Amino acid sequence: GGPYFELLSTQGRDFMNSWKESSSGIKKIYEKDVKGFILTLEGSPATTKLVSPKDQKQSLSLVQRFLVLQLYLPKGVDFSLELGATDLGNNKRRILLSTAQKETQVTPLHAKFPLTIVRRAVWLNLVIDMVSFIGETWTNQTFRCIDHISVSANCKLRRVFTMKSQPPDTTDDDELFGYCSSNSGDLDSIPKQCQMTPGVAQQTQVFTVTKIRNAERIRSAKGPALSEQFKSGSMPDLDLSVSGRRAPASDGKIAFGSKAPRAPESGRKTSRQFQSGLTNRSVRSQTGQNENNSSNMGTSLSDSHSGLDEVQMGTGHLEAVRPQPPGGAGVCSTHDGLSLDSQYTRQQSEPATQEHYNYITNGLKEKLLTFQQPHPPREPSSDRVRRRPRIKSLGHN
Repeated sequence: GGPYFELLSTQGRDFMNSWKESSSGIKKIYEKDVKGFILTLEGSPATTKLVSPKDQKQSLSLVQRFLVLQLYLPKGVDFSLELGATDLGNNKRRILLSTAQKETQVTPLHAKFPLTIVRRAVWLNLVIDMVSFIGETWTNQTFRCIDHISVSANCKLRRVFTMKSQPPDTTDDDELFGYCSSNSGDLDSIPKQCQMTPGVAQQTQVFTVTKIRNAERIRSAKGPALSEQFKSGSMPDLDLSVSGRRAPASDGKIAFGSKAPRAPESGRKTSRQFQSGLTNRSVRSQTGQNENNSSNMGTSLSDSHSGLDEVQMGTGHLEAVRPQPPGGAGVCSTHDGLSLDSQYTRQQSEPATQEHYNYITNGLKEKLLTFQQPHPPREPSSDRVRRRPRIKSLGHN
């Protein structure tokens, strides 16, 4: 045959004789940019299709290597192209190229390829190398012929034809996707009868399996997108409670699953200020006991030998006072409101007698009995009659 074979041309009258429309979304309109008629395919790619031949039992038997579609792909819409081919082993293959496809998928009889690198918003000579798609997809197989073609929405279609030789690729795909060379074999220009009107912006893009796989490899090497990097569970563990000065581990507490520093201590006197005369055991016995176990409190206080006989709890501070023990022993005053017997200090403790135990217990019991329970909140009285608001009516003048 000749250097090319034309399947579809929108310039004649009977151009749809060998094509079947599957939807009403296919229309013929006049395009000012190309100064001629074109076909517009709008709608869903699954339902809006232009198929050749009309009878599925027949075959196109297109033996030329390169399939060329002159089309325009708008931005933000899907487009797909389905090809049925036969190899030299008489095996029927089906190839789908789609912009909605994300990765290459191959089965013994079917193959799906992404068209993510296709040029948009420009009139394009989309060239499909059938030898590459058959030979590089299925091992030890060689292209024989194209059986059928199915063009799906969304696009503007001007011509469909085949060529013996490859038209020159005018894009920069070789540099972008690391392809050896798209123009290494025998080249031939687009036939004059199929060329665009002079002055129309156009490009020629050749698709092979190697170029598509190189584009997939480069895209996967860039890593996940920004929205994927910040999914739940991918964020690093950050200590949001870290400040300029790290607090000791013993001063922290566990709150809501994270460690938080305690509130700073106020200037009021606490039990830590007289830690030399008060042990942890005595503090627990003072705060946790009541009237029923006052005898146990006296025992714990005597074991600690802290010199605490009486606890006075005022507003805002805690004060320990040592009353005069029996026998008239001398008393020495110390700072922070503590009065300690010189012979009963922590450094020089002596065994206490039962008389001391009873004296300390009675003193604490009297102080604990003086604690008053807070009054419960006052409930609203049911006898009180609520005053209804008076609304003054406005008289008419």
